[in-house]
Amino acid sequence: MRSAELSQSLLTSAATIVLPGQCFVGHEKFDLLWHGGKIAGAAQRRNQLGLLIQGSVQPPIPLARADWEKAMGAAGCDEFGMAWSAFEPDPALRERAESLARQKYSQPEYIARR
Repeated sequence: MRSAELSQSLLTSAATIVLPGQCFVGHEKFDLLWHGGKIAGAAQRRNQLGLLIQGSVQPPIPLARADWEKAMGAAGCDEFGMAWSAFEPDPALRERAESLARQKYSQPEYIARR
Protein backbone atom coordinates (compact mmCIF):
# COMPACT_ATOMS: atom_id res chain seq x y z
CA MET A 1 0.00 0.00 0.00
CA ARG A 2 1.29 3.42 -0.95
CA SER A 3 1.31 6.08 1.73
CA ALA A 4 0.81 9.04 -0.66
CA GLU A 5 -1.36 8.91 -3.77
CA LEU A 6 -3.41 11.03 -6.13
CA SER A 7 -7.11 11.17 -5.38
CA GLN A 8 -9.16 9.31 -7.95
CA SER A 9 -12.49 10.86 -6.98
CA LEU A 10 -14.27 13.84 -5.48
CA LEU A 11 -14.88 13.99 -1.72
CA THR A 12 -16.09 17.57 -1.36
CA SER A 13 -19.64 18.73 -0.86
CA ALA A 14 -21.56 21.59 0.67
CA ALA A 15 -21.79 19.46 3.82
CA THR A 16 -18.00 19.07 4.13
CA ILE A 17 -16.94 22.64 3.28
CA VAL A 18 -18.71 25.07 5.57
CA LEU A 19 -16.64 28.24 5.01
CA PRO A 20 -14.37 29.55 2.26
CA GLY A 21 -10.75 28.54 2.80
CA GLN A 22 -11.51 25.07 4.13
CA CYS A 23 -9.99 23.34 1.12
CA PHE A 24 -8.34 20.61 3.20
CA VAL A 25 -11.66 19.34 4.60
CA GLY A 26 -12.44 17.35 1.45
CA HIS A 27 -10.55 16.59 -1.74
CA GLU A 28 -10.92 16.85 -5.49
CA LYS A 29 -9.75 14.45 -8.15
CA PHE A 30 -5.93 14.53 -8.46
CA ASP A 31 -5.31 16.17 -5.06
CA LEU A 32 -2.43 14.53 -3.17
CA LEU A 33 -3.61 12.30 -0.31
CA TRP A 34 -1.70 10.81 2.61
CA HIS A 35 -3.56 7.84 4.12
CA GLY A 36 -6.82 9.21 2.72
CA GLY A 37 -6.38 12.83 3.92
CA LYS A 38 -5.55 15.72 1.59
CA ILE A 39 -2.04 17.12 1.97
CA ALA A 40 -1.68 19.05 -1.31
CA GLY A 41 -3.91 20.56 -3.96
CA ALA A 42 -4.20 23.41 -6.39
CA ALA A 43 -6.83 25.64 -7.96
CA GLN A 44 -7.00 28.04 -10.82
CA ARG A 45 -9.12 31.03 -11.67
CA ARG A 46 -9.31 32.69 -15.05
CA ASN A 47 -10.81 36.05 -15.99
CA GLN A 48 -10.26 38.69 -18.67
CA LEU A 49 -7.09 39.86 -16.91
CA GLY A 50 -5.31 36.53 -16.85
CA LEU A 51 -4.89 33.23 -15.04
CA LEU A 52 -4.11 32.69 -11.35
CA ILE A 53 -2.84 29.29 -10.22
CA GLN A 54 -2.54 28.68 -6.48
CA GLY A 55 -1.29 25.57 -4.73
CA SER A 56 -1.16 24.55 -1.09
CA VAL A 57 0.74 21.87 0.79
CA GLN A 58 0.24 21.03 4.44
CA PRO A 59 2.00 18.46 6.61
CA PRO A 60 0.23 15.13 7.11
CA ILE A 61 1.01 15.30 10.84
CA PRO A 62 1.01 18.27 13.23
CA LEU A 63 4.30 20.16 12.83
CA ALA A 64 5.50 23.64 13.62
CA ARG A 65 5.74 25.77 10.46
CA ALA A 66 9.53 26.11 10.81
CA ASP A 67 9.93 22.32 11.07
CA TRP A 68 7.69 21.75 8.02
CA GLU A 69 9.64 24.32 5.97
CA LYS A 70 12.92 22.69 6.98
CA ALA A 71 11.64 19.21 6.04
CA MET A 72 10.27 20.41 2.67
CA GLY A 73 13.52 22.24 1.91
CA ALA A 74 15.61 19.18 2.78
CA ALA A 75 13.41 16.91 0.65
CA GLY A 76 13.66 19.29 -2.30
CA CYS A 77 17.43 19.43 -1.94
CA ASP A 78 17.88 15.67 -1.50
CA GLU A 79 15.39 14.54 -4.14
CA PHE A 80 15.62 17.26 -6.78
CA GLY A 81 18.80 19.27 -6.10
CA MET A 82 16.75 22.39 -5.25
CA ALA A 83 17.77 25.14 -2.84
CA TRP A 84 15.24 26.76 -0.49
CA SER A 85 15.24 30.54 -0.30
CA ALA A 86 12.75 32.78 1.44
CA PHE A 87 10.90 35.30 -0.73
CA GLU A 88 11.58 38.85 0.38
CA PRO A 89 9.51 41.40 -1.56
CA ASP A 90 11.12 44.72 -2.37
CA PRO A 91 9.72 47.77 -0.52
CA ALA A 92 7.51 48.91 -3.43
CA LEU A 93 5.85 45.50 -3.75
CA ARG A 94 5.37 45.25 0.01
CA GLU A 95 3.74 48.71 0.14
CA ARG A 96 1.44 47.85 -2.78
CA ALA A 97 0.33 44.62 -1.08
CA GLU A 98 -0.28 46.40 2.24
CA SER A 99 -2.22 49.15 0.45
CA LEU A 100 -4.45 46.60 -1.32
CA ALA A 101 -5.04 44.78 1.94
CA ARG A 102 -6.12 48.02 3.68
CA GLN A 103 -8.12 49.61 0.88
CA LYS A 104 -9.74 46.59 -0.76
CA TYR A 105 -9.35 43.11 0.74
CA SER A 106 -10.14 44.03 4.35
CA GLN A 107 -13.28 46.01 3.46
CA PRO A 108 -16.58 44.46 4.62
CA GLU A 109 -18.22 44.90 1.19
CA TYR A 110 -15.38 43.00 -0.49
CA ILE A 111 -15.44 40.21 2.09
CA ALA A 112 -19.25 39.91 1.87
CA ARG A 113 -19.02 39.26 -1.91
CA ARG A 114 -17.29 35.94 -1.24
